[in-house]
Amino acid sequence: ILKETKVGEVLTGQKPVTVQDEMSVVEASIVLAKAGVSSAPIQSKTGFLGMVDYADVAHLLIAGLRAQRSIDFSLGFEEQLTTLLESGLGPGSSVKLAADISKTNPMVIIAQHKTLEDAARLMLERDLHRLCVVNELDVFIGIISLSDILVVLKKHLDKVPNVDKTIEECGLLTKKVITLPSDRLVLEALELMVDLKIS
Repeated sequence: ILKETKVGEVLTGQKPVTVQDEMSVVEASIVLAKAGVSSAPIQSKTGFLGMVDYADVAHLLIAGLRAQRSIDFSLGFEEQLTTLLESGLGPGSSVKLAADISKTNPMVIIAQHKTLEDAARLMLERDLHRLCVVNELDVFIGIISLSDILVVLKKHLDKVPNVDKTIEECGLLTKKVITLPSDRLVLEALELMVDLKIS
């Protein structure tokens, strides 16, 4: 099924979200949160610079939580997010604009006519969980994630080989499972997730 399904077929109904390079990190984070997406390409006047990702935002939120040690629940969502991110950035931070984040987050693209197998291979080769999709005119049309590919596989389990084998037999359990005791702070769990780049 991965050889037959085109990347563009999975994007139906997706509205592309982009972040402008001159936006502050706080503004870019609010764009992600309002759109309900975990990442978006950063666009300049000359093209795309890279990506802003939930992990970038998470690092700043954790730093903000460390600095404040509490959340003011009387504030609205945007005010809370802004307060935490500004605390996380700190006065001496070199990261001020979305463009600053793009330097560490390259934008990896795939054409909409490529197959899901091509997308999965590229993700594995580059150790990514998402790719930016462009049409035949190289216009950004959306993002395909590993989760999107898994949804397609789930719908077509009858065509997926090895579903009667264990995870270990298929060589899928390649990383250690990370756990925390239930008495640990949420902040500790978030820090660990961000440091290990896990979700």
